[in-house]
Amino acid sequence: MADGDVVVVEGRNPSVTTSGRDYPNRYCWVFVMRDGEVAEITEYTDTQLIAEVLAPPPAALRHTAPGDR
Repeated sequence: MADGDVVVVEGRNPSVTTSGRDYPNRYCWVFVMRDGEVAEITEYTDTQLIAEVLAPPPAALRHTAPGDR
């Protein structure tokens, strides 16, 4: 959808993480255009889903590199 110099785009991401968890996030981007180029971008998304699905694994499951111990 566009109105003057503002363009709104909805996106969907039906992917799976490397750990096998579903990651069905949805996004809304608001672009502000100036002189035919993108001047600003604002993204809206489900940050709770990101926190739950893409959170680091518990300490007991983390792999450490040599020297990080």
